Amino acid sequence: MLQGNILVWNCREPGRESQGLALLWNSDTQIRLRTCSAHHIDVEIGKDGMDPWRFIGIYGFAGREVRNRTWDLIEALALQQCNLAWLMAGDFNEILHSRDKSGGPPRSGAAMAKFRSTMTRCQLFDIGFVGSRFIWSNKFTKERLDISFQSMLWRIRFPYSRAVTLHPSDSDHNPILVEVKSERDTSYRTCKRFRYEEGWFGRKEPEDIIKQAWAKPTTGNIMGQIAHKIKYAGYHLMEWHRSDREKQRRETRIIEEKPMF
Repeated sequence: MLQGNILVWNCREPGRESQGLALLWNSDTQIRLRTCSAHHIDVEIGKDGMDPWRFIGIYGFAGREVRNRTWDLIEALALQQCNLAWLMAGDFNEILHSRDKSGGPPRSGAAMAKFRSTMTRCQLFDIGFVGSRFIWSNKFTKERLDISFQSMLWRIRFPYSRAVTLHPSDSDHNPILVEVKSERDTSYRTCKRFRYEEGWFGRKEPEDIIKQAWAKPTTGNIMGQIAHKIKYAGYHLMEWHRSDREKQRRETRIIEEKPMF
C-alpha cells in the first residue's frame, strides 16, 4: 500500500494459491503500465505538477525449487531502460537475514544470500520498517517476507519516506504502508515533551484516552507493544490538552469581554 491513494494487493481465492497481483489507484493519480505478469506489476506513477517515478509490485515464486525465478525476474526488470527513481515492494517469499524469522525451521543461508546479492546487483536497498518486523505469521512461525526496496535516486528524491507495518487484517500478512515524502513532516516539531499534567487528575477525558490506548491491538514483542501504547496515549493526551486549553482561553475571553456593572 502506498501513501497517495495507491493500493497493491495479492489476489487470492478461498482454498487456492495466490492468483497474482492487483494495482488500484484514485482518478487523480496517473499510471502508465510498463509490463506485468502473475508475479509483478511495473508502472510509472505521476500526478499533475510532479515528475513520474517507477514502482514495481512483486509476488515472489513460492516453491523453493522455483525461487530463483523471482531473482531472474527482478534482474530482468532492472536491466530495462529506465532513468526514473525506482521503488519495489511486495511479498518476496524469502527473508533477507536470519533475524527476519522467529520460530520454525531455519531458512537456507544460501537462499538468503542469493536474495541479498540480487538486490545489491540491481542497486536496490531495503527501506527498513516502522512497527513490527514480522509481516507474515502462522501458529508457529513469524517472518518478514514483505519488504520495500528503493533505488538511490528514489531515496534522494524522497528522503523522508518510510515503510510502516500496519495492524493485522483478515490475511496472514500484515499490510505495509509506504509513506512517500520528499520533505520532513513538521507537524510534530512544536510538540513539547510529554508529561502528565496534575490538572488532569479526576477528569474523564484523559482516563478514556489511556484506556483506549491500552485496549488498542498491536503487534511485535511485548516491550515494543508497550512503547507503542505509551506513545499513542501521550500523543492523544497532548492533542486533547491543547484543545482543552484553547477552549478554556475562549471561555476566559468571553467572560472578560462581558460588561461590568
